Formats: sequence, structure tokens, C-alpha cells
Amino acid sequence: MTKVPTRTRPREGFSSPPPPRPAWLKADAQGELRDDVAVRHVVGWIPGVRGVAGDQLDNQVVAVLAQYDTLPARPTEPPSQGANDNASGVAVLLEFARLLTETEYAPNRSFLLVAYSATGWDGGEFRGEPGAEEFLRKSIFPVGRYTVEGAIHLRALGFGASSRLSIEPSGGMRLSNLFRSAASRMGGRMVVSETVVDLRSAISGKLATERGEKTPEATICYERWWEATGSGDPVASVDPTRLERAGRAVALGLMIMGSERQY
Repeated sequence: MTKVPTRTRPREGFSSPPPPRPAWLKADAQGELRDDVAVRHVVGWIPGVRGVAGDQLDNQVVAVLAQYDTLPARPTEPPSQGANDNASGVAVLLEFARLLTETEYAPNRSFLLVAYSATGWDGGEFRGEPGAEEFLRKSIFPVGRYTVEGAIHLRALGFGASSRLSIEPSGGMRLSNLFRSAASRMGGRMVVSETVVDLRSAISGKLATERGEKTPEATICYERWWEATGSGDPVASVDPTRLERAGRAVALGLMIMGSERQY
């Protein structure tokens, strides 16, 4: 026979055992806390060539940004090499800079290329990715002369849980349509991540900047890259074929942004 456990009531005159008391753990951590540590950003400027009055484009800026450092590892994890996140994004940024300077392509719009640092935890608060306007304001160029046409953030372009690229747009469908088409022409696939999209630009036919709204931005990465990036993010995790495919799609989309008035 199988014995079935039963719950017994406490006998009269006896009370139930008291609940366990919370346990407190005290730990001391040794380290050095430094404030106001200077960081360095690498900024490149490629001026546009179309400065004809009435049909001017060189005063419009296409910004391309990629973070070049990585967050510190947790105590139980090995230090991160930051290969996929985000040396791959910087590699695509540098290759595009080479195309701008060593080929016959001459953009009508100006390009602002930024490899930046200092994203992460700052004083207990998370510091997100900086916007293109921040770097434009701190540059030597007269800010009042230029407007940012669009900003493209490059991240994790060396590998992902899927072979498809992903674009995360904000401000409209213009950028996502452009780069999806560019990826298809380069033999790849790109999907649009779930995000809130402003459809007013498609309806009105005007850019967000023309309506005095926030600059359209988009992040391009491999789909669900964080699931595939292994512990330590080693260089071996980067797939050269996928990196080249991403670079071709990004470069084509950016070249169209830099040359065509409507895209």
C-alpha cells in the first residue's frame, strides 16, 4: 500500500512554529570609484558636394554611429572581447569611410561618422546611445547651417540567432523601406523589428525634420543577436560572410541617402 501524506493539526495547547526570520548578508567590495572620467569619440566629416542655391543638399547631414567600447563583464563572466557587440559595427563604419574617401562616389549630402564611447551605467543610471545632434553641436561646424537628415546606428553586424538583418526605426518608414530594399539588392534579407512608427511622413510626403520633429533614426543589427553572442563575445563568433553581407547592405543604403533627394 502507498502511504498518503496527511497534514496534522497542532495539538491543543501547542502553537504552530514561527515563520523563519529574514537573513541579512553583509558584503564588502573593494574597488575604485572615479567621477568625470574623460572619454574620447572618433568623429569623421565628409562634406557634401551639392551646394547649389535653391537645390542645396550639402547642408543636410547623414549621421552614422557605432559604439567602439563594451560594457564591463559581470564578476562571474570572462571579460568581453566585444567582437560582435560592437567591433563588427565599427568595422562596417570604417569600411564605409574608406568607400567615401577612396572611390569616385561623391555624396550630395554631408556625412558625420562617429565611433563613440561611454554608453552604460553612469552614477547608477543607464546612459543610452547619444544622438547625432549631440556630436554636431560639439563639433567645430556652425550648427545653425546644418540639419540632420537621418541617423543610422550600427550594432552587432557579425552574427545573430537568425541570418536576417533587422532594422529598428523611429520616426517613420522611410529608412526601413530604404535599407530593406538595399539588403534585398545585395542578396540578403532585412526585417523591421516591432516598434512604434510615425506614419505622418508617408502621408504628408515630408521628412520629420521638415516638420520640425525629431530626426529619423534607425538601428541596424542582426536579428536577435543578443541570443547568439556567446560568453566573452570572442572574435571567433563573428561570421565573415554575414559581416560582409551586412556591410554591403548598409553601404548601399547610406550611399542612396547621401545622393538622392527622395528615397
